[in-house]
Amino acid sequence: MKDNKTPAVISPFKKRFLMQFKNNRKLFIAEFILQLLGIPLATLCFAKINIVLKDIQYQDDYYENYPFRTIDFYENIYIFGLGFLSLAILVGAVIALKNYSYLLNRNKTDMEMSLPLSRKQMFLADYFSGLLVYILPYLIIVVVTLPIWFISSPTEDVPSSYLLPGYRSQVYIPEPGFILMAELFIFIAMLFVYTFTVMISTCCGNAVNAVAYLILSNAAIVTAASLIKTIIGSCSLNDFYYMNVTYEAERLCPAGSLCHVIKYLKDYTELSGSVSGEINWIICTLVSCAVCFVTAILIFCHRKAEDTGKNFIVSLLFYIVSALITASVMWSINDPRGLYDSIRASYDKITFSSSVLVAFIIYAVMLSLKEKTVKIRKPFKKLLFFIASVTVSFLLCVVCLKTYGYGFSFYNPEAMAVKSARIEFPSLALYEDYTDYSHIKKITDLNRELTSDMMLIVDNSSVEEKYFSSFPEANCYTTDNYYYYRRGYYPHNDEQIHITYILKNGYKYDRKFTPVTVDYTQSEIYKTMVDEFRKEMEPVNEEYIDLISDKDITVFCGNTSFTEELYGRRFRPFTTSADQYPGEFIVKEYDRTMLYNILSKSYDQYYDTDDCYTFQIAFYNETGNGYGYDENDQFFLPSDYSDLYEKFLNNSKTEKLSWKYTPQETYITQES
Repeated sequence: MKDNKTPAVISPFKKRFLMQFKNNRKLFIAEFILQLLGIPLATLCFAKINIVLKDIQYQDDYYENYPFRTIDFYENIYIFGLGFLSLAILVGAVIALKNYSYLLNRNKTDMEMSLPLSRKQMFLADYFSGLLVYILPYLIIVVVTLPIWFISSPTEDVPSSYLLPGYRSQVYIPEPGFILMAELFIFIAMLFVYTFTVMISTCCGNAVNAVAYLILSNAAIVTAASLIKTIIGSCSLNDFYYMNVTYEAERLCPAGSLCHVIKYLKDYTELSGSVSGEINWIICTLVSCAVCFVTAILIFCHRKAEDTGKNFIVSLLFYIVSALITASVMWSINDPRGLYDSIRASYDKITFSSSVLVAFIIYAVMLSLKEKTVKIRKPFKKLLFFIASVTVSFLLCVVCLKTYGYGFSFYNPEAMAVKSARIEFPSLALYEDYTDYSHIKKITDLNRELTSDMMLIVDNSSVEEKYFSSFPEANCYTTDNYYYYRRGYYPHNDEQIHITYILKNGYKYDRKFTPVTVDYTQSEIYKTMVDEFRKEMEPVNEEYIDLISDKDITVFCGNTSFTEELYGRRFRPFTTSADQYPGEFIVKEYDRTMLYNILSKSYDQYYDTDDCYTFQIAFYNETGNGYGYDENDQFFLPSDYSDLYEKFLNNSKTEKLSWKYTPQETYITQES
């Protein structure tokens, strides 16, 4: 007796899922091809670079026979691969629009909504079928190419970088940690692009608006988020500058997340931020994805069939985008710092009126397209919204200006929150990115003092005026000597300290301080850096002496105290190679052996609290093929060798240089 088996019943959800997947098979193939030309192409390029450099790096003629064109070719192909990867990510928007295209067509909406599926089931079937079409090609490519990435990654025999000759510095080979992070970033960016597009599709009633507002919403978020950072910087008291102005945009919209991925992949010399900063990006982007997903499913479940054909199902989308565009126009045209300056009042009124007019024209066009008519219903209400947008944008500028960049001028990060910090003093030709807590704590401590100093200036501007009055006018001294021609020596008009931070959450910014009342030379970080600088001071090496041995050189010399004689005062209580010192004498005839002896005891990088002796060696340095340049190197001979300096002068024929006072305006005109 035969068994009567009941045929398996396919659930409506599964049937819908499979049908949508089948309908998108052409997009699946297109996505697979683009992914194939993206990551694998970049993988093969790096593998090839590794093979080429590994074969020649230990050869004696490595620098002479370095394959510039070959390496350039593969690096350009790598960039080309990033372009295909970008297209592959953007295909996610096409898949999402196609999967939900029935929401944008009245006839299809009636048919699809009549299927025996709940709204939630239909949304999830369409969402995950499209997501699978989009993500599956990428996952296949990742599985195939990951082994190649790891094989071509740095090992004991394959270094992470190769030193290049000439104008190039290094070629870097990505490490496994970078590769895995990049793969994860791409996956999250793809997820965000797809989910955000699904949300936009559910908010719109026709295809034109869906595409238009997908583009406009991304552009508006990126522009507004970037401009508000620029405004903060322009309103600050210490040149506060964000190095990553798209920080928020990278977490709030797909265009920003794609930008983050591309920047990360292009800058493969190092991680674009701290590990905790990248984790911050992952969490924030996933939260944005979740918000878009929940918003989309809620709108979809409450959407009616008769809503199809309307411009917007959720008008809030229009108002958010138009408000961001209005703010962007206002912020990009107006200068917040000059907006309220009485001297520029007439200019500001014209500029402000122009920005309002441009913003209104854009808003009016968007509103007409939304209403599908030139005649606007309830015009007063719509105009009121525009006025509110302009007012809020304007007030944000006012508040930013009055609070000195929303208080960021006085912001001092905690040392524990900083991943790396750099401080540049005007008197030290030394800086590096410190990552240890000890150095970072010393930098933030000085930052705190400088912030208090700046708050004092806000309360009493005469303190700053008194500080700048202690410096002479910015006039310069020049001489007619060939190697000094077109070079003017200026006195120091202020002392600026430049601090750069990269926080653990991924923020990057720098700022400048003028120490009006703070003596930065007494700070712990300055003393530490001076000690480190002195340890790195090395006398001129034999290679330089060999270089000039067959050159026709011109020698200048003098005492660093000559600056005081020239300007009538001393500007710094120490000597540093961060400054240029004017020569006192030109040496016409001299003993080369004695000069080489002096150079062997001199330093090109120097710092001392005492005066010392300076030597400038000027010559024409040929680079080959008929090209070359004038070189003028400055060296410092410590005061301990005063006898050697005097002996050199006594045994040489010297001529005192004639320096003449030249007003700054005259010098600039001559230069032009």
